[in-house]
Parts: sequence; C-alpha cells; structure tokens
Amino acid sequence: MQKRTAMPTTADTARVALDATDMLRAIWLRQQVRVGERVELIGRAAHALGQGQLDAMLRDEAERAAHMLAGSLGTFGFADASRAALELELKLAHLALEPAQAQPARAAAMASLLAQMRSELGLGATNPGRTSLGRTNLIRTDGCS
Repeated sequence: MQKRTAMPTTADTARVALDATDMLRAIWLRQQVRVGERVELIGRAAHALGQGQLDAMLRDEAERAAHMLAGSLGTFGFADASRAALELELKLAHLALEPAQAQPARAAAMASLLAQMRSELGLGATNPGRTSLGRTNLIRTDGCS
C-alpha cells in the first residue's frame, strides 16, 4: 500500500520561494567584492588599450573576467549588465584581429559599456570596490522590480 503525499500548500510554496531568495541573497553578498574586482580589471584593460599599452596577459585576464560576469550577473537579475559584459568579452576577444588604429575607438566603446555596467550594479566609476549591490530582480529590497 502506497502512502499518499499531501499536496504543497500556498504557504509551503511561499516558504520555499523565500528560502531560495535568502539563499540567492547570501550568494550575492559573497560575490559583491569579486564582481567589483572583475569590473575594475576590465576597466584597467580598457584604460591600457586607450593608452596603447594593453598586453596579452591583461587582455586575457579581462576577457575571462568579462566572461564570468556575463554568465553570473543575469542570474542575479542584472540583465543589462550581463549583456554589457558579454559585449566586453567579445570586444576583448577580437582585439588581436583589429588594426592598431582601431583600438582607441574600441577603448572608448569599452569605457561606455563599463559605465553602463557600473551604473546598473551601483558601482562608482572611481571606487568600484565599494558597492551597494544587491538590487536584483530576485532579491531587491528597495521596492522596485
């Protein structure tokens, strides 16, 4: 004889959703500093590119950082920042294929994408390590969605 399992109630479903939200919030809080560091790394690469001083190692590190941001920011509700990170990743990946004279324009485009990303994430342009991250669609606490 099989035992019947009770259907979950609305309260049960709400409790599970709250638990998932709390777990996402905790994960996000742990990731905030790392996100700021990755954005700063990409910013250093964009600046170096604009100065004509971007070396292969910094370019590779910045491309990896952009890739990680593109994959993770959307999970936390930052869709526009995720798209900007993906564009940055692609721009960094294609730098070797471009003539040197195109690089200042590429640096300006990267700076614009970084500004968009910093704005959505609440990162200041001059102090990216200090953030007020946590305003995601999943875990926002400011009353906005």
